[in-house]
Amino acid sequence: MREANCPVVADVTHALQQPAGKKLDGGGVASGGLRELIPCIARTSVVVGVDGLFMEVRDSDLSCYICAYCLAKYKISEYKS
Repeated sequence: MREANCPVVADVTHALQQPAGKKLDGGGVASGGLRELIPCIARTSVVVGVDGLFMEVRDSDLSCYICAYCLAKYKISEYKS
């Protein structure tokens, strides 16, 4: 990608999805994910030099979004240049 002069963006939350990774009580499967790894994967992506991060985020309720990042838990700082 870099050789093609294109920016490289890490899709952090979707990279951690696990399709059909969770067994349901009544049989069948549902998608799962490793939400707890989102901060680690995001930081690692920045360290290796990606140009941007893509993350699926929600304000609070994450019940339907197994790999979304919950912003309600964190204080968002506003940076001014």
